[in-house]
Amino acid sequence: HSACNVAPAPYPGGMRPLTGIIMICYGLFLWGIAIAAVSYIPAGTPLEEPTRQSQAEVAAVESADATPQAAEASVTEFGQLGYNAKAKTALVSGGIAGGLSLLWGFLILSRQRWAVVTAIASTLLFSVAFAWRTIAGWTAYSDGASHKWYAATLISIMCVVSLVVLLILIMDLLDKKQDVEETQAA
Repeated sequence: HSACNVAPAPYPGGMRPLTGIIMICYGLFLWGIAIAAVSYIPAGTPLEEPTRQSQAEVAAVESADATPQAAEASVTEFGQLGYNAKAKTALVSGGIAGGLSLLWGFLILSRQRWAVVTAIASTLLFSVAFAWRTIAGWTAYSDGASHKWYAATLISIMCVVSLVVLLILIMDLLDKKQDVEETQAA
């Protein structure tokens, strides 16, 4: 009877469950972006792999006169949904970053104080990597690789969201330090 009415222990040092929930949402967001990256092939993307063409298309190209245009086939002007093999690294990096963020979120929710520090460290590393890839993506786009807009846009969004999450984590850590100092002074 009394065991059902026991409230859980307060979060240590001012730790707030919202931070854990934010990290879980951030992890799911990164997974969603990774899936989006491999699910769309932007217009103008060169098709280098013959496996993307059906056997009928290959036979038609072989029977027709070989032209330079046939060798430089690309996705239609609107792009297409489908597996983008060139975005495998986005799937892997988004999967790892999302998985770690989920882990930190669950650990924060289970009142592990050190998880906020590891979340800050990993989110800082993700932010730096996403910023670097954002610059590289938009540079490639401005140099004429028009199909890079999609990857550059996704990575830019990941970078901005990562910086916001990093700011929230740092503010939470600073609030915790202030709460701990106030508790020790009392």
